Amino acid sequence: MTLVNLLTTVGVTLALTFARWTLTEDNLVFVAPAVQILGPCLLQKLQEKEWLDAKGAHLTSEILNTAHFGIHYYLFRTYISMPF
Repeated sequence: MTLVNLLTTVGVTLALTFARWTLTEDNLVFVAPAVQILGPCLLQKLQEKEWLDAKGAHLTSEILNTAHFGIHYYLFRTYISMPF
């Protein structure tokens, strides 16, 4: 990952996290960026140490993505009012 790519990713993620926290004031907002940014880094380190094979790494990656989107779904369903 290049430095520009890393800075762009972190900057956009921090801005979106701040916006979501301002709207919801729910501490769960801070978990999603940690899963999104730190999860793949930890997964890569586990693969380098050969603690995970390709199938395990793929499964772990999918679980991290599901957790990330599950957090966003929970925040949306909890704090967005439906027009009924």
